[in-house]
Amino acid sequence: MAKRKTNQNQGGNPFFNLLGKIGEALNPIPVFKPIWSTKPSPPQSALESYRRDREALTAEEERRRAEEISQSEFERFMNGEWVGFVSSNVEAGVYYPDSMRLELQFHDGTYYAYYSVGAEEAASLFRAPSKGGWVWDVLRIRGTKLGFRKPYVWLSAPSAKQRLWDESTERATAHGAEAERQTREALADNPEALKGAFG
Repeated sequence: MAKRKTNQNQGGNPFFNLLGKIGEALNPIPVFKPIWSTKPSPPQSALESYRRDREALTAEEERRRAEEISQSEFERFMNGEWVGFVSSNVEAGVYYPDSMRLELQFHDGTYYAYYSVGAEEAASLFRAPSKGGWVWDVLRIRGTKLGFRKPYVWLSAPSAKQRLWDESTERATAHGAEAERQTREALADNPEALKGAFG
């Protein structure tokens, strides 16, 4: 008797077998077979070639567009309009060619105006890969805390943090004297730079 049951289970229920065959006939399982071996067909190669050409064209267009935008921003910057910078230190800047004045906004919200900045120097800031590095190399003096190469003033702005040295006239005077001392010491061997620092 046990043998019969096993045979019946192996064969399955004829009704369900019939339903399964009808289901397969109505909804066949697709079988995908590759039409080519490992070599792509000519249409696939043509498509890949088109994509590569399109990507190269798009990259060229993007480069040209970036140059146009950069040139437009450069002209605005050099002619008295504020322009934002991609920098970890300097947020934005503007150059006024008539007065040779460069104004910079830093990420902490402070604004500074630097004087006696030539057009070539201002242009070099715009093109500098590191704006903060440029500030230290051209406007300030590396290795000092307060040393400067160009005369400058701190411009107060609503978003700027008040500096400790700006809290009283005495502190501001002491700060100015220390900045001058550091500058004179750092530029002692360079009279031309020293002259430029003090206008």
